[in-house]
Amino acid sequence: MAEEAILGFLEKNDQISDSGQFAAERGLDHNEVVNVIKSLHGFRYVEAEDIKKEAWLLTDEGKTYATTGSLEIQLFLAIPPDETDVWMQKKLDPAVYKIGCAQAAKNKWVQYLETRSKVYFYRYKMESCT
Repeated sequence: MAEEAILGFLEKNDQISDSGQFAAERGLDHNEVVNVIKSLHGFRYVEAEDIKKEAWLLTDEGKTYATTGSLEIQLFLAIPPDETDVWMQKKLDPAVYKIGCAQAAKNKWVQYLETRSKVYFYRYKMESCT
């Protein structure tokens, strides 16, 4: 079925520019279309060229960060702009606090000062967090 569709299409058209799109439009299995094209190419009935396509999908964790921001930006935004905040650990999820602290400090977005009983957080003055 795929071979007939391919040869029939090529009788009237110069090329199949995208085998994936070709298969989808005709309700054919893409792997079958690829195998037929490779076979026809092997017998030198058609010229074929591999085209690679990549798709990137977010994990569940990535979707969360896309929605709420990275851990360090969550920490940064939790600190009032012109104040210090000593209750950060109680305000934030433990993972946000632990990882966000380290990364925000590394990026020089925040500074923190630890005393025996408290940790003080300060935002650096900046235009953006990028």
